[in-house]
Amino acid sequence: MPNGHGGAPRYPILSLSFLLGILGGLWVAPVPWWTTAIVGHIGVIYITWRTCFGKYMWGITEYGGAYSPEEKILNTEARYRTALPFYLAIGMLLGSLFQLFCYVHR
Repeated sequence: MPNGHGGAPRYPILSLSFLLGILGGLWVAPVPWWTTAIVGHIGVIYITWRTCFGKYMWGITEYGGAYSPEEKILNTEARYRTALPFYLAIGMLLGSLFQLFCYVHR
C-alpha cells in the first residue's frame, strides 16, 4: 500500500456511512430491537478498531515497517495496545447511547 493507495482507508468513513445506512434500514423495518443492537455494536467495534489503527499504526506499517526502526515500531505498538481498550469503551458507550436513542424514538 505505498503512498496510501489501495488497502483499507485510514479513517473508516465509508464503513461508518455503510453502517448508518444499514442501521437506518433496520430502524424502519419491523425487526426485533436486538437485531439492530447486535449489528450496531459489531459495526462500532470495527469502526473503533480501524480508527485507532489509523491514528497510531498507519505511518509505522507503511511498506511493511521496512523504513521504521524496531524501537519505534515496538513503542507504537505498545501505545496502540494501550489506547485500543479506551477507544473501544468510548465507542461502545456511544453506540449504546445511539441504540437507546433509536429505540426510544422509534
